[in-house]
Amino acid sequence: MPKRMEKKRKPWPYLGLIALLVVIGVALYQVPAIHDRAYFHFATLRAKVFFFFKPPASTTFDPSANQTPTGSAPTGQPAATSTPVPTPTAPPEPTPGPTLAPTAIPTPLPESVSLGGITLQPQAFNNCGPATLSMNLEFWGWEGFQSDIQRVIKPRLEDLSVTPAELVAFVEGHTDFKALVRQAGTLDLLKRFIAAGIPFMVERGYFVPSDGWMGHFGVINGYDDAAGTVHIPDSFSGIIDMRYEDLQRFWDQFNNTYLVVYPPEREAEVMALLGADADADANLEKALHQARSRAKDLTGQQQFFAAYSTGSILVQMQRWEEAAAAYDTAFALYNALYQEDRPWRLFWYETGAYEAYYHTGRYQDVLGLADKVLDETPSKGLPETYLWRARANVALGDEVTAAYDYKRALTWHPNWQPALDGLAELGVAP
Repeated sequence: MPKRMEKKRKPWPYLGLIALLVVIGVALYQVPAIHDRAYFHFATLRAKVFFFFKPPASTTFDPSANQTPTGSAPTGQPAATSTPVPTPTAPPEPTPGPTLAPTAIPTPLPESVSLGGITLQPQAFNNCGPATLSMNLEFWGWEGFQSDIQRVIKPRLEDLSVTPAELVAFVEGHTDFKALVRQAGTLDLLKRFIAAGIPFMVERGYFVPSDGWMGHFGVINGYDDAAGTVHIPDSFSGIIDMRYEDLQRFWDQFNNTYLVVYPPEREAEVMALLGADADADANLEKALHQARSRAKDLTGQQQFFAAYSTGSILVQMQRWEEAAAAYDTAFALYNALYQEDRPWRLFWYETGAYEAYYHTGRYQDVLGLADKVLDETPSKGLPETYLWRARANVALGDEVTAAYDYKRALTWHPNWQPALDGLAELGVAP
């Protein structure tokens, strides 16, 4: 007797179950904590695959300082001159530091200070700037969150760079507090602010063995001379005590940049603590002298950082020719480093080289550096890089590519005014 044929199972229940799981997954992905964690793992995996086939820092950049400019410099700016690319052994000579007015004999500092009022906020993916500023503001009674800052200064988490100037702009434009940024900070100054009850925010380098060098913000709310450490509620590593010498080394990599957030009624006190550094121009002169001295005295990776800082400070002074020459030196030093020592992420955060080359008519150098940086970046979340590439293409007469670059900048930083202005000048809708 033949066996009964089994009923053919219909696929609908399984398809329905799969659809339900997809809907649940999508719903859960909208929960910020789950979204951030999932995206972090996705981005990490993507980067590992990317770097497996294209190791970071595998390429170098050789500025064409002896090229004939392909366009004239922007109105009112000098054209580039023909000078050879400096060698790693010839950094710019330091100039005498600024003459500063004498200051009062400082009050002796306590051996240790610990400020409360800050709750550790682990950062969302790629969000150390907003997270650290949020902790700093919390000390003064601000009731917002890192997400409130992030939505303003980097609407997409994939935007890889936040500058000190953007953090200051948020404080000045969206809170009742004031903020300033200076360079050439010292451990003694840091202690004086903390002893006065004012947290001290720094931009510094950070090294993770599995990922290499990167930039990082940290708010310091305590120090201990006996232990030789500063206390940092760190958005990435948790509560840490960092040795003075480690802080100094990593802080030097950003020319000792610091931010101070404070209530308006304490402005006179903040300026008194800053002393001569209260004057922004005098502070730049001091920072330039410091960077040039380091570029002359140091070697290896730290010499590169000092040479690059020299260019960045000169850009802030709008001394374009000197800045371009300093960057030429820095890139020669970078190229001479071992591949594993090249801090390739620095070009995400410090974009002054584009500005220096642009204002000296070296548009091909702007494009060459931008292409190198984008080629080494998995996510391409660098709106500043696209912005300068667009401006260089405008100067070279390639408005079609320029419009594309402006739109790419807006992809990573929606409604960003510099990119919107660029498109408007081209008569192109966003």
